Amino acid sequence: MNLNTKAGDEIIYAYPGNGRDGDKKLCEVLTVGAIYAVDKLEVGSYSSQVWLEGYGGPFNTVMFENRIERT
Repeated sequence: MNLNTKAGDEIIYAYPGNGRDGDKKLCEVLTVGAIYAVDKLEVGSYSSQVWLEGYGGPFNTVMFENRIERT
């Protein structure tokens, strides 16, 4: 996902195979292909984490992609 994503932006849980085992365990509450709203994003030098509205977190950003609205 884009690391410039802001709170309220929508992302898709698209890459369940990415991340470490612990990341995958946390994502068991999510549905592949579903759209989630970003609550907070923390960008680190090694890894970045995202919190989702209604689901908490942190989740590893490598498991998500940004939702792009088509016009």
